[in-house]
Amino acid sequence: MFCFTTEKTLAYPICAAGLYCGILLAEAGHTVTIFEASNRTGGRILTYRDPKNRLKYMAEMGAMRFPLDAHPYLNNLIQNRYKLSITETSSYDEHTYIYINGILVTRKQANENPDIFQFNTSQNERGKSPDQLLSEAVKPILQTWLEEGWLSIRNQWDSYSIESYLIQMNLSRAAIDYIAVSTNRESTMDTGLLQFMRSKVSIIDGTKFYRIREGNDKLIQSMVNECQMMESKQCSIIYSTPINKVQLLASDKISVMSKDGVDRIFDEVVVATSAPVTQFIDFQPRTHFIQKYLTLRQTNYICSSKILLTFNTSWWYIDENISEGASRTDLPIRTIFYPSTNMNQTDGGII
Repeated sequence: MFCFTTEKTLAYPICAAGLYCGILLAEAGHTVTIFEASNRTGGRILTYRDPKNRLKYMAEMGAMRFPLDAHPYLNNLIQNRYKLSITETSSYDEHTYIYINGILVTRKQANENPDIFQFNTSQNERGKSPDQLLSEAVKPILQTWLEEGWLSIRNQWDSYSIESYLIQMNLSRAAIDYIAVSTNRESTMDTGLLQFMRSKVSIIDGTKFYRIREGNDKLIQSMVNECQMMESKQCSIIYSTPINKVQLLASDKISVMSKDGVDRIFDEVVVATSAPVTQFIDFQPRTHFIQKYLTLRQTNYICSSKILLTFNTSWWYIDENISEGASRTDLPIRTIFYPSTNMNQTDGGII
């Protein structure tokens, strides 16, 4: 990044995107202030550690894993810039369980007999897993992406929802229901097909996932340290300061008002919050932000809850022979993730 003028810039909040944006701007010569509404950094990255020993990693309450092979820039950031050690994770273990329609089987059994859950699929769909049915259905889109690029995909399929596309591809109602429940997409089948395909083109079958060995929050702490160590306070952080108003001034400066009533003036402002949170910021003049507000209102945002259960014994490994991976159900608790476990580590953990 090359800049020829030094500007006073605000980045908000201290999520990974906001932090790294601030660092890059500070490196380019700008004076950057990063505001955070809460008293912690990281946004969706939230690592749970032993309350009695803060150095002991327990589990991820936020983002669990990164597809680093599909995101070389992030991979370079984690391993090269911040020298963080990673470990591969897996969501598959043939001993984990699938519970659908009142039928409980292992993943191995489900793979060997995909019709076991009694979905009334068409004759040509029988014997195929939901992943196979979905992969075959989206194959024309993936082929178009490889041969013609994303613009061609937009031109052909921008008007489709996930469900309407699968119907267009002549999948039966039962096959669509099987795909939806197995992939935990029952509540999002009416959302845009392209939104779904953006992740599909980067995360393909066989994509490996990783986590930072000592906890994903190590990435955030590395960024915070880099920001605070910059000379001349080129990058600074202010905590517990929610921003509730951003106003463009006639002088082309930007007024930013925090919840405590303090008004600050900046040359540039970068807002890196999620769409629901951004809607609580009053952007003025409103007429300048009509299209942005429209986009914020139309953004599909899926909420979920994560429950951590702590056990003194690794019963999933001792009794069920599950060493990692995830079980999936059609119950309110849709997915159960197991920590990586081996015969030398059976003293408990968190699922």
